[in-house]
Amino acid sequence: MTVIALAGDLLVTRGLSAHTGELAPVPSCVRAADCGFGNLETLLHDFQFPPMPASGGTWLRSPPAAAQELKVLGFSLVSLANNHA
Repeated sequence: MTVIALAGDLLVTRGLSAHTGELAPVPSCVRAADCGFGNLETLLHDFQFPPMPASGGTWLRSPPAAAQELKVLGFSLVSLANNHA
């Protein structure tokens, strides 16, 4: 039997793997699965290119190091094709 851990929107904007609060059980739950999957609801970049002058909302952005953070948390698959891509 294959066990898949599914998460909704992932908005990782800072380190979470060392978190000791209410999110502390999440990494062990995801790591225990054969596959961790979530929707990366943000772009990974360091503003290499300037954003549009007006976003119509907000700029969802995570530092590129967030990809490694997701790996440490146990996620092996993320979807990227969404309305922020």
